[in-house]
Amino acid sequence: MGIMQAIKFLAIIAKVSPGKELDKWDQMAKYTNI
Repeated sequence: MGIMQAIKFLAIIAKVSPGKELDKWDQMAKYTNI
């Protein structure tokens, strides 16, 4: 997964459920090595 794709994916998550998925943000960041 490219960094830009990851950012877009995280942005979509943020729009869908802001404030609720912060833990998943951290997990995705680790998974994508951002």
